[in-house]
Amino acid sequence: SAFSSYLFTTEICENKFNVRVLKMKDSVLIYVGEAGAESLDELAMAMLGNAGNSSEIISTSIFGSQLVGCGSEDLAQKLTKKLKKQVYVSMNVPEDRIIRPGLEKKIF
Repeated sequence: SAFSSYLFTTEICENKFNVRVLKMKDSVLIYVGEAGAESLDELAMAMLGNAGNSSEIISTSIFGSQLVGCGSEDLAQKLTKKLKKQVYVSMNVPEDRIIRPGLEKKIF
């Protein structure tokens, strides 16, 4: 199959979160949401720029938070840099100094 999916649940600060990963041929979609209260509130995408310049990353918020530096877009950029492929991210968790960085560590 061209698609494979994974799910893991993690706990940070006594809150449980589901992380769903949909791996496709040339891209990855990562969804993060509170276990038992999942919602799709924001979605962002990042990809490599010109083929000759793999250090350039282009990203956008597709819907949800339009703030520069939204959690979904930031994580999509970091994952694109690491994986060298197009990444979609839906990070549906509260803006928090502990939870979001903790979830990023679990994903990486």
